Amino acid sequence: MPIIQYKITYPSRYASSVRLVGDFGTWSGWVDMKQDKKGYTSNLFVQEGTTIKYKFFVDGKHWGFDPTRNSTTDEEGHVCNIECVRNRPSDSEESSESESINNNEKNEIVEEKPKKPRRKVYF
Repeated sequence: MPIIQYKITYPSRYASSVRLVGDFGTWSGWVDMKQDKKGYTSNLFVQEGTTIKYKFFVDGKHWGFDPTRNSTTDEEGHVCNIECVRNRPSDSEESSESESINNNEKNEIVEEKPKKPRRKVYF
């Protein structure tokens, strides 16, 4: 299976730092997320079809997860997000979907109102 770029976001404009922590298939650990106008993002390179588990370490003191994405409870009792990585269109392409681990449904990604250039927001 190919290695693909996979974007994960944490939608908070008020956090001073966000670290993405998890198991990403062939590696586990953390990366500092980059801040933009809408929150924080991180682009990972992951083998397509890999199931990843992750959570967010916010401001160096709080654990968080994205309640709009699939989640589970890890071995330590913390809630974390879980996804099966599938190749999805880039920000400039049309619709985007992510496969659900918990119930095998497709979840549509929230889209911003069209602007120049047209972009999508992944939560």
